[in-house]
Amino acid sequence: MRKGIRHEIEARLYKYAASQEENKTWQETIAAELKKLQPQQLQLFELRYKEKKSEREICRKLHIERSTYYSWISDIVQDVAILAAYHKLIKPE
Repeated sequence: MRKGIRHEIEARLYKYAASQEENKTWQETIAAELKKLQPQQLQLFELRYKEKKSEREICRKLHIERSTYYSWISDIVQDVAILAAYHKLIKPE
C-alpha cells in the first residue's frame, strides 16, 4: 500500500475515533470493519486511535508483542482501504 493512501486511511481512523468524521460513507465503512474485529483488536483500535496511547503502552496493556501490534494495525488499515476502494472513497493502487 502506498504511503499516501495509508496516511489517508490513518487520518480517517483518527477522525472516526474522535467522532469528527463527517462523511457518512467513511463512517459506515470504518464501522463495518470494526464490527469484524476480535475484542483485543478492537481494544487496540480504541487505545491507538481514540486514546492515542503509545505503541509501548498498548503492547504492555494488551500483553502482545510489537510484531502483533504492527500486524493488527496493518490488517485494520488494509481492510478499511479495501472497503474504501469498494465504495470509491479512494482509488485503488
